[in-house]
Amino acid sequence: MIKTVLIGLWACLVTLGAGYFGTIWKSTVSTAAIDKRNFKTVTVKPVSIPHLKDGTVEGYVHLQLSYVADGDELAKHGVRPDAILTDAALKQLYGVVPENAIKEVRTDLAEKLKMATNKFFGTNIVSEVLITEFGFIAAGAARKDHFPPKSKKGNAN
Repeated sequence: MIKTVLIGLWACLVTLGAGYFGTIWKSTVSTAAIDKRNFKTVTVKPVSIPHLKDGTVEGYVHLQLSYVADGDELAKHGVRPDAILTDAALKQLYGVVPENAIKEVRTDLAEKLKMATNKFFGTNIVSEVLITEFGFIAAGAARKDHFPPKSKKGNAN
């Protein structure tokens, strides 16, 4: 009976020791791997990319992006990557069938945009591109009252 109690006590001590040392080991590894850079998250203005078919607009691919960038690199360059990201998105999605655009977003659009922006700057200024909004708006579903009416100044009639 004493043997059984000692084996049980030994098993408990081994389990507690393994848990304690495992926790200490895990916490030292994770703190050593933390990057000390000054990261900033920036949201880019939304963009609507027209989808054309046979010369008419069938709808718009609506896209809004955010990116995570090194704040020190942003300050060093003085130029924000917003325009470069928007340009790269337009080049990727302009004229693409909406179903293919959805496939593009699902696969690697964010990675392509990140690579294009970093290539432009010549450094890894953008560490992550996030697609915060994505959708397709049919041309008939777009609100007509969203746009202000054109002024009729200058008409002689």
